Amino acid sequence: MFSFFEIIIELAIQLCSWRVLLCILLAISIIVGLYFKYPEHDGLWSVSYPAAIVITALGFCWHYRADR
Repeated sequence: MFSFFEIIIELAIQLCSWRVLLCILLAISIIVGLYFKYPEHDGLWSVSYPAAIVITALGFCWHYRADR
């Protein structure tokens, strides 16, 4: 049986290109890195989530422009 993480990775591989997957992994690493570096500061969540959304959106733009 697949774990939840494996299901997400399989969907990302099927639906997205390597560019989008790279940006999603970068966004996840930013959130996790800031969480482990500054767990006591809740203010960093207000910075890390929008940054992750922007990075993921840039990945979709990169994918769209590469396929044009």
